[in-house]
Amino acid sequence: MRFSYLTRLAIFIILICIFFFKSSSATLAVDSNGYWEKIGPLNTPRISSGIALLNNGKVLITGSYNSLGPLNSAEIYNPSTKTWSTTGSMITPRQIQTGPGVAKFSDGNVLIAGHHINSQLIGSPLAEIYDASLGTWSSAANLNKPRFHATLLPLPNDRAILAGGSTGTSAWSNIAEIYDYKTKTWTRTGDLKIARQQNLYSLALKNGKVILVGGDSSFGPQNTSEVYDPSTGQWVLSTMPFISNYSAITELDDGKVFAAGSYTGSTVLSNAAIYDPKTNIWSQITPMPEARAGATAVLLGDKNILLVGGNDGAQYFKHSLIYNAQSNSWSTGPSLPTGFNGAAFVKLQNGDYLFTAADEGNAKPGSSTYLFTNGNNSTYLNVPYFGQNDELWGTQEYDSASEWKPAVKNTSIGAWGCALTSAVMILKYHK
Repeated sequence: MRFSYLTRLAIFIILICIFFFKSSSATLAVDSNGYWEKIGPLNTPRISSGIALLNNGKVLITGSYNSLGPLNSAEIYNPSTKTWSTTGSMITPRQIQTGPGVAKFSDGNVLIAGHHINSQLIGSPLAEIYDASLGTWSSAANLNKPRFHATLLPLPNDRAILAGGSTGTSAWSNIAEIYDYKTKTWTRTGDLKIARQQNLYSLALKNGKVILVGGDSSFGPQNTSEVYDPSTGQWVLSTMPFISNYSAITELDDGKVFAAGSYTGSTVLSNAAIYDPKTNIWSQITPMPEARAGATAVLLGDKNILLVGGNDGAQYFKHSLIYNAQSNSWSTGPSLPTGFNGAAFVKLQNGDYLFTAADEGNAKPGSSTYLFTNGNNSTYLNVPYFGQNDELWGTQEYDSASEWKPAVKNTSIGAWGCALTSAVMILKYHK
């Protein structure tokens, strides 16, 4: 039996109403790129923590700092309940400056090493392993060289690399060490070409290599990157088209690396570039619509990049940006309830992204947690982008579900406009 278009529309609207009267979601964004949802806060506010997706789909966040100094506390995020709970604390409090700050092994256990051991600029040789099945930490072998502000990344075959950092005040390090989880030992490997620390962003690449981008050196903020090849034990240097300091980076599906935004020490930049590992060359791309540093970049689908947060020295950005690698163009993406800077983030097993432990303004440690439901995820309904066209809406394209959920008791037609528009557009597209 085939229902008329109006009948189908009525049924769909009823289902929409039923869903949202039962929903606890905080935010709805009518955008095929995805939407933001503010969920359960951290138990302890913090900035720039170590974060890892565990084998059971839960998320570990640990360490970093707040007004009390370096932290040893750790928490677990449960995606089923969208809440955080405490887990075993680290043996040593650690201030983490360079994400992701931890490395997970194949059995789900997690390594953390180096970092500040107190509020002074003193590096730590201490390393620890988190046992995901027990929820406890135990000591691991010490580093060969104590450091802080280094970057820790996983390597293939249950190994991890700790590179760069500082051994003390104005003492930059080019040392790199590899931890072998099977032998429980640290071994020196090839040194970085340039000693660098703090504000350098890094990625473990799909090809088994790792990349370090920018950072601070004895020469000032860097405009170079380095790629480590575990098969040779050596680093390869490449020059970037701009200084990269607090840049947002992510890897594309084709293995190229995207970087955007920076702070030179005096100026916030809007520059963006893409690195081609085949040629070892960075190429400048269309700059962002506005300058920002300290943002976070994640991949949506195979061509879109979501750039979140960051600041320009005067404001912490609420609105996100979408970069389309195919058209080399930028557009405005879904907005956050509040702006943030330097968030810890991880991609969940269902393809969504979790952001937390951010600087929420003027170095204020954050407890807010945001879930970005990835509209480019194939498990979600595929509808084209659409927005409000009425001049009364201006540039606003999203409605907050908190404005019309039952607790607010807002039953005006204006408050329900977003849901009705969504229903009509989706039905029209799939009729």
